[in-house]
Amino acid sequence: MTDLASPSSAHMLSSGISRRQLLSLAGLVLGTGIVELAGPAPAAFADPGTGADQFTLEPIADHPVNVLDSGTAAVAQYPRQLAVRIANSGVELPAGSRLTITFDSQLYVPVESPVVTIGNAPHPTSSTLSKSAETGLTTCAITLDNALPPLAAGREAAIALVATAHPLRYPHDLVRRLADPTAEVGATAKSPRASCGMRRQRSATGSGSGRPWGMELSGVWTKHSWGPGNELCYYYPTQITVRAVGPGRATVPAAFTIALDAQVVTAVTVTSLRLNNRPYQGSARQTAISTSGAAHLSQWLLPMSLKAGDVIDIGLAATLTTPDGALPTIKHPVVTLSSTTPDQVQRLTGQTTLTRLDSVWTTAPAG
Repeated sequence: MTDLASPSSAHMLSSGISRRQLLSLAGLVLGTGIVELAGPAPAAFADPGTGADQFTLEPIADHPVNVLDSGTAAVAQYPRQLAVRIANSGVELPAGSRLTITFDSQLYVPVESPVVTIGNAPHPTSSTLSKSAETGLTTCAITLDNALPPLAAGREAAIALVATAHPLRYPHDLVRRLADPTAEVGATAKSPRASCGMRRQRSATGSGSGRPWGMELSGVWTKHSWGPGNELCYYYPTQITVRAVGPGRATVPAAFTIALDAQVVTAVTVTSLRLNNRPYQGSARQTAISTSGAAHLSQWLLPMSLKAGDVIDIGLAATLTTPDGALPTIKHPVVTLSSTTPDQVQRLTGQTTLTRLDSVWTTAPAG
């Protein structure tokens, strides 16, 4: 799953937030949303067929995130925030009315304090959280401490926000069997039941196998030293290792880029490939090479795609120069792993870049 909210989002919302900011974070309600009215139904429900007075929950769609299922090729898009707009045109919700939103904790974590706002102002509420032992779903129940006045022309609707997308990273980023949600306003004696389908949006499936896949990068460094007492040094990679994490096969061969300081390294070549600890007869293909400013850049494409569990070790050799002394600046070494084409089912492992920041290119001033 990509592009998820950080835990700090919950703190931001619980400590006060403007409506514009809230809407920029908000998303469709996932799960079941029900409003229970305290006491008798308001008089405005007496004639629900007029169209003048309405009472509905409205989804808020904003900033979706891609969610990968561990066993399917489908890529589902879910909203980043779990929020709902309370559209009570001509209808007052009395104190004690309760809004319940039920969601899947595989994807969402409750905010520190569920919030209901009208414009910039918080509306007084109390809330409880519970989890069903039978279904595993989490329910947030928000009770209005004060009546919610009817939505009238010129007044902003109340917005309730209860959860944010779980900030899970690989290897905990895959989900299983998320149910399509619905939102519902419970029927009263004088108004029919109102419901709203909240089916998740599905984007196009990925290419190739379609099952989620990802890769991790690690490597071995060698130090090139120079200067009096060899106090100056530069690190460059002599081996990089790519591991396929699955569960599906990579849909394209891996490509990688090596960026090094051109003052120290003038060329890089791939000297060997070992797949699962055995020599591999194919060779990596250099697809680009350039020297721009202080950086020597080379791009490479592996000759195979990797299935889950495969490990390929790539031996490297560098052509080095020895500077006369200290350097005015330096380009730190960076190896970046990528696929050749974007793939919606590629997992973001967070381990696709390799670098070192401890090269020494200048001496400390005396004194």
